[in-house]
Amino acid sequence: MLLELLEERFGIVPRYIAKKIKEIDSREVVKGLFKIAMRVNSLEEFEEKLKIALR
Repeated sequence: MLLELLEERFGIVPRYIAKKIKEIDSREVVKGLFKIAMRVNSLEEFEEKLKIALR
């Protein structure tokens, strides 16, 4: 669902971002990223938030 949301909002999601998302095991992290994806203004902004979440 997260990847679908990103694709709907921003178009094609680069493979490296999709790969990072698919590797996330925590449902809570994915849920948080979904909420972030609804609020960010660009895919680049989402990518920065993704990096922070994966630390």
